[in-house]
Amino acid sequence: MTKIEAIFGGVLLLAIVAAASFAVFQNGLPSIGTSAATLLEADGEANPAVFTGAYRDDMCTCYESGYEYGAQHGNKLESADYSIDNSVHYKAGFTACRTAVGFEGSTAWSEGWRKGEDGVRTQRRCNFYLKSLNIR
Repeated sequence: MTKIEAIFGGVLLLAIVAAASFAVFQNGLPSIGTSAATLLEADGEANPAVFTGAYRDDMCTCYESGYEYGAQHGNKLESADYSIDNSVHYKAGFTACRTAVGFEGSTAWSEGWRKGEDGVRTQRRCNFYLKSLNIR
């Protein structure tokens, strides 16, 4: 193999790695915990059956559901139903997480909601949040 082929091969390899990294971070890394079920019903009522009793999984349910609903319903200040001060969705999720997990659960819900409002796609998965708390 000549030097020019090696250079082009290396550039191609770097391009493939960069594209794969972009795809992974655009969608977020897989979560440590699971949150397959959604925390809130369509009417804004919390569904406490989604909590498993496993701390990590329940924290992830709170964080990722908070992210989802913050992205959907946050930043709609023109509607009293959706502003963070009066949001039916925010309050129901916050209360459900506080009841199921405690203070840490309500904090996870709030952090997820804020990240969802801000549209921080790289932090939509729970593992980033758990790492910030040194929970692995």
